Amino acid sequence: MMSATRELVAAVAIHTKNDQSQSAKEWRNQVATYSCLLLRLAMVACDYPGEKIPPWDIPELKGEIKDKILQSTQIKGHSGKWGFAKRTEAEEVQRVPFLMSQHVRMAIYDHKLYLQEEIPVGFMLKFNSLLDGFVNAYSNQEKMFKTPMPFPMVQMARTMMFLWVYTLPFALSSDSSTLYVHCIVVFLLTYAFMGLETVSLELDDPFGHDENDFDNLGMAKMAFEDVLNSIDIVDGPDWAFKVRLNMKGSYDDDVPDAGEGSALLGGDAQNPWL
Repeated sequence: MMSATRELVAAVAIHTKNDQSQSAKEWRNQVATYSCLLLRLAMVACDYPGEKIPPWDIPELKGEIKDKILQSTQIKGHSGKWGFAKRTEAEEVQRVPFLMSQHVRMAIYDHKLYLQEEIPVGFMLKFNSLLDGFVNAYSNQEKMFKTPMPFPMVQMARTMMFLWVYTLPFALSSDSSTLYVHCIVVFLLTYAFMGLETVSLELDDPFGHDENDFDNLGMAKMAFEDVLNSIDIVDGPDWAFKVRLNMKGSYDDDVPDAGEGSALLGGDAQNPWL
C-alpha cells in the first residue's frame, strides 16, 4: 500500500508536470492529499481492532471529503436505507478505505476540469492500475481480520500441546537415563513448545503498539514524505507544504500553522517537516 501511494502521486506529478498553471497545481495537490489520506485511513482500519479509533475521528479527515465519507456509512450516513443488514462499527471502519479509493479515482478523472490538456488514456490506465494495486493489497490485509483461525482448531491444538508437555515426565519415567537428563529434556522440550505457542500468539495480531507489532503510522509517514518530495520536485515547496498541512495530525503538533509555515518557506531551508 505504501509503494502504491508513492508510485501513484509520482506518476501523476511527472506525467502532468508540463502544465504549470494554478489549476493544475491545485489538482495535483488534491490528488496528493487524497492519496495520503487513503493510506492513512487504511492504516487506521488495520489498527482499529486494538485501538478502537474509527477513521472519521482522526484529525486528518476533515472538510468536504469527511462529509462525503460519512454520508456513505451506516453509522453517520444514509447508506443504511439500502443496506441488506445492520452493520457494526467495525464493518464500517473496514469499508472506509474502499470509499476513499473511489474519491481518489474521481479526483483523477476530474483532471479535465483543471488541466489544459486531457491526460492520455495510457496514463489514466496506469493511474488506475496503481490504485487497483492499493485496493488489492488492502483487500488481502482485510482477509486477516475477516477470516481468523477457527477457534476449535486453536483450542484443540493448545489443549493437546499442554497435555503432551504435562505428561512428558511420566513418559520419561521408564527411561534408564538419570534424573538430571530427564530434567534437561523436559525443560528444553517445554521451553521449545511453550515458546512456539507464545510466538504464535504474537503473530496472530501484528497490529498495535506492542514491541513486535508493525509500526503502521511510522511506515505511512515515510510514504507521506516521498509524496511531498514528488510534489516539491514538480510544483515547489509551497505546494508540498500545503499537502503537509492537510495531513497534519495529532502526532505532530510541532508543524507550524499555514501563515508561519509560508513565512519559513520563504527563507529557511532547514524546515524539519519537509
